[in-house]
Parts: sequence; C-alpha cells; structure tokens
Amino acid sequence: MPSRGAPASASAPNPAGLVSLEPPAEYEDVVFDQLARLGADVEVLSPACLRARFRERAAAPAALYQADPREA
Repeated sequence: MPSRGAPASASAPNPAGLVSLEPPAEYEDVVFDQLARLGADVEVLSPACLRARFRERAAAPAALYQADPREA
C-alpha cells in the first residue's frame, strides 16, 4: 500500500502487493534517499541513472563481504 504522502503516480498494490510509481525526474535525489530506506524491499527499474545509483550503493557493502576477515 502506498505510504502517506505517496506521489499521485503510485499505483494500487497488485496481487503480489507490489506498487509502481513514476517519480518526477527533477526529484531524483529525494526519491533515491526515500527509496534507499526501503533496502532490499525496493527495485528500481528506471530511469537508468537512478537504477545505477542503487547498483553503486549495493556494491559497496557487498564488497565488504567478498573476503573472509580472518584471512586479512
């Protein structure tokens, strides 16, 4: 279900409970910050620049767990 204050472009939840929205491009920084708080519960499909930001954010902590700290 869309949260209070969700953009008018937010859809009603589909049968799987997923919600789609199309935020205005000029609010990319705000949208990134708000969606990033949802962690793995969000998937950004577009725009490509926003999807890339999420990919970069995910890569940083993933890199921490590539090596066993006992081997360092």
